[in-house]
Amino acid sequence: MDRKLKVLIAGTGFAGQGHADAFRGAGAEVVGIVGRTASVVAEVAARLAIPCSGTDWRQALEACRPDIVSIATPGGAHYEAIAQVIEFGCHGFSDKPLTASGETAVELYRLAQRKGGNTAYAASFRYAPSVLHARQLVADGAIGKAPRSFRKQRRRPLLA
Repeated sequence: MDRKLKVLIAGTGFAGQGHADAFRGAGAEVVGIVGRTASVVAEVAARLAIPCSGTDWRQALEACRPDIVSIATPGGAHYEAIAQVIEFGCHGFSDKPLTASGETAVELYRLAQRKGGNTAYAASFRYAPSVLHARQLVADGAIGKAPRSFRKQRRRPLLA
């Protein structure tokens, strides 16, 4: 591909700034950033040399016409934003969690299939030595098949 992919970042905190750095590191062009507080968005955009900034992310979609929208907002805000991004015709990248349930993740997948988009999410510690070791154990057949999902069980208090 001769042209750089254009990315709009939604979120100005640590994750949003990290997403901007990561996309630039991968060769994409970060064309805009949006957040809740105008002064914060303006400061982050200036510091990161992002040309378009504001608090209305739908307006930023129209102005920036990105290929990818990177959602780096608090976890409970991802589903609706990603669905709107896909409806707009962009690919959606999200900080984790992508959605709150498997059912809503499947909904996004099906929507992306209909609209010709993709969804992805950031997985922290993916390349940590312990995770890589577990992956190799699975590949070697030492511990069975790769897990597709897991559910955290509540721990009992140490002292009851």
